[in-house]
Amino acid sequence: MLDPKIEEQEQTGLDSLKHELSQLEQLQRRWMVGDDQPLKLDDFPQSWHPLLEQQDPDRFRILALALQSQYSAIQLQSPPSQSDFCDHADLPRLKFPCVNDALRPLVRRVLTATQKRSPEHLVMVLSLMLDRGYTAHPVDWLPTAQDDMLPEAYWPWYRWVMTQQSATETDSQHPESSELNAENWDQWYPAERVQRLRTLRALDPHRARELLQNCALRESAEKRLKLIQTLAFNLGESDSDYLKTLLNDRSQKVAQFAAQLLLRLGDDTVLEVLQAEADLARELADGYELVNHGVLKKRNQLKPRKLKNKTQRAIRSEQLTKISLVSLASALGLSIAELVTTWHFPENSAHDNRVFMQKAVSSLADDQLDALLDNLLNSAEEQTDFIGLLQLLLPRLSEEKRAQLCLELLQAPSTKLDFQDCLAFLAGPLSALDWNAMEKTTPWLNIVKQVKLDLEGAAYIDNTQLSYEFQALGLILPRKMAESALETVKALGIRPSDPILDALRLNSRLKSSHSPE
Repeated sequence: MLDPKIEEQEQTGLDSLKHELSQLEQLQRRWMVGDDQPLKLDDFPQSWHPLLEQQDPDRFRILALALQSQYSAIQLQSPPSQSDFCDHADLPRLKFPCVNDALRPLVRRVLTATQKRSPEHLVMVLSLMLDRGYTAHPVDWLPTAQDDMLPEAYWPWYRWVMTQQSATETDSQHPESSELNAENWDQWYPAERVQRLRTLRALDPHRARELLQNCALRESAEKRLKLIQTLAFNLGESDSDYLKTLLNDRSQKVAQFAAQLLLRLGDDTVLEVLQAEADLARELADGYELVNHGVLKKRNQLKPRKLKNKTQRAIRSEQLTKISLVSLASALGLSIAELVTTWHFPENSAHDNRVFMQKAVSSLADDQLDALLDNLLNSAEEQTDFIGLLQLLLPRLSEEKRAQLCLELLQAPSTKLDFQDCLAFLAGPLSALDWNAMEKTTPWLNIVKQVKLDLEGAAYIDNTQLSYEFQALGLILPRKMAESALETVKALGIRPSDPILDALRLNSRLKSSHSPE
């Protein structure tokens, strides 16, 4: 039996609530009939009085309307059902500590800015922090299902996020072994499988291929294509038989990719299929001529013939998209190596150059890439879309080769490379670049010049391209160089608090936790 005092208190509370509801109903009726008489304090529930007594009576009507709408929303809210409550696992603790609280606002701004531009740039920020021994704070950033290229250190968070979106027990199980195999295949999320396969492909390409043979067919076409694309790493003759089976895959994209890899291997099976392109290839070959060019050093150049009108040029461009470079080389009486070294980029259209590069990148053997790269570099000064074409080739180059190429292009006097272009070349800071060399590069001199122009009569810089350049600098410079860059631009007049310097500030303030500096 309840205490009489408690019963009395509960009854008083119910009576008070009923009185408040009655007053609110009266207010609603007055408003519905268009009553515009002034409201007094006594017209409102007692619980509202402390707020309203401090206000001007002329504002009672508008304040009452606002409070009434909030009150109604709370009163009419349906109670949560039992299914709305569920237990979630704790967010996993990562191997590295989070950045300290003082840096978190800066990290948030940089992550937000880079994520708006590109997922790859976001990954570079995360990698930069990991390189210094830190991770983002989970309140500031958590991965999404679309973040499928994260550094491995963030996989526990990725798995946790994916688990929250899945109601199946199977998806929430974590593999007992950290190694991807046929038994635990289904316990890994798609992005994790792809990254594990890439790593396995680098270490043991035969075992990675056998794993694909056993497990890839059970995946959807889109997921299967991403898995099969890992075969491009460490591609060898032993992959040929499996690739031939993929030519009959139910996904046309998978079959096309397998054919491209077989072309890289020079497999006769695909070459026989390409005989169907022979007539179209001969017709296309008639639109080109091999010219011996040069004064001291003669070299052959494959140039497009002059055509009468735009329609004929459009037809030639369309034909180029339909045939392989193997067929074109055969129709021209050239080897593939000769085709990629004689193709004359400056006189071909931007569209045709792009198609040629895409086909070359997808079908050339590894030992032919250097010849293609040399040809492209030799025409750099004459080619307007040089950087765009070069970026198509980068996925086929090693990380070391890309960094060395970036360094050489950056220091070239007539370079067309900007710092934001460097992001496509690099996986981390360009440690081989020193400050003395940096100050002499064309992109840095352009930044200094533009900063001086933009600060004439202005307190802050409002220049999108310049902000992209500073953002890129924050991602590609070693920490000491980031400090030097900051000091230099501050001396030019940029305010230390200018948001344009966020990435550089983060780089310079993020000291390594691995060793004292």
